[in-house]
Amino acid sequence: MVYKKIIFLILMGFFVFACSTEIEPVNPFDPDAPKELQRKGGIKGKVVLENISDIGRVKVDISVKDTSYTTIADKSGNFTLSDIPQGRYTVRVIPNDVGYREVEIGNVEVGIGKVVDLGDISVFMKKGSIRGMVKKTRRDGKKEGVGYINVYVLSKGAVGGAPAVPLDEKDRCANKVEMGGVYSGVTGGDGRFVIRGIKVGSKYIVNPVDKLLGMGYSGEVELRGDGDDVD
Repeated sequence: MVYKKIIFLILMGFFVFACSTEIEPVNPFDPDAPKELQRKGGIKGKVVLENISDIGRVKVDISVKDTSYTTIADKSGNFTLSDIPQGRYTVRVIPNDVGYREVEIGNVEVGIGKVVDLGDISVFMKKGSIRGMVKKTRRDGKKEGVGYINVYVLSKGAVGGAPAVPLDEKDRCANKVEMGGVYSGVTGGDGRFVIRGIKVGSKYIVNPVDKLLGMGYSGEVELRGDGDDVD
């Protein structure tokens, strides 16, 4: 009888021990499961460049800060970062064009098996301004400012995806106002002008154009940094 009680107690001990053992979670959607077993998530969005015509022309890198996760936006600006573990991240948007600012989006929460949609991400240009004074030479040889005439700033490369070139000889007196890749303004009464919002990172030429005076030329101007104001 004593032996039966001992055997019974031993069996009960094994039963209690077996019932008290915790089973490690293996469900890929269980937050308590090991990280390596959890279902991966992702991040997607769409890059919208300020100059719409630059989309598809300017390469844009997308990366997750302090990780190896990276991709490139397609020609429409769309991107997807896949196989990202659960966690909180910072996403970097880096245009391959010195005329655009980089963007960082913090506190992006990726859940288990979830794809976070960041929606449209606006990327703005670095901008500067060009100012100056348009003058003409009078019959007596003195120079004076010329008011209220058009001034065009043209890139030596491309602005807005269109080739930028000076006016042809035949257009000098035609008061042409539509030219590819151009910023423009009008001189004040004293001949002075300021043209703002010009994309930096390019060399430009400045052309005043008037029906009577024809076209002038100011030489090369370069905007290098965000907020540059060149006189």
